[in-house]
Amino acid sequence: NLIWNRMVREYFQALETSVSAFLATLTAAADIVLPTAAVNGALAAAVAAAQVELQFADQYEFCAFALEKILYSKLSAAEDTTGRKLFPAIGAQNADGQVGNLYQSLNLNGLRGVPAAKLASTAGAPNKSYLFDPETFLGWSSAPQRLESAGSGPGNTYKPVAGIDLAIWGYKACANTDIGGVREVIYDETVWG
Repeated sequence: NLIWNRMVREYFQALETSVSAFLATLTAAADIVLPTAAVNGALAAAVAAAQVELQFADQYEFCAFALEKILYSKLSAAEDTTGRKLFPAIGAQNADGQVGNLYQSLNLNGLRGVPAAKLASTAGAPNKSYLFDPETFLGWSSAPQRLESAGSGPGNTYKPVAGIDLAIWGYKACANTDIGGVREVIYDETVWG
């Protein structure tokens, strides 16, 4: 069971890698470029302004936000000029949103942002997060299937007592039906000069 549980974990990580790779192949209809090196209130305000602007993108409901590591970290640490968290974990009053339990998500003015560990994230470079309408970006996968058989020895000789061969199987697919429902959110935390 210990080995199987690890295999299942790797299976789901491979699914996230596949989704991240598929997102990276898309050329969004329009990019959202956040101000370079923006942090704290300026970064939160830029995200909020982008959300407001998207309300005028006819027919789309941008409600899924996959955040790369640096942008996620900067937003979760954002503070106002007095040091008050803009996305607090506890007691969110007069804030722009809040951090979910154990920092597993961010509520950005009602938009749920999730950390996407498999998205490319390079310090000192522009990185891409993805905001999309789930009606236009689709993913399917099967539950991991356990394949188990009696073990085999050298030369594939049957050895029923020697061990068990264990494998995992599943299928996955991603599709984008309308590129207008996808936005690349580009953020570079470093000012060069």
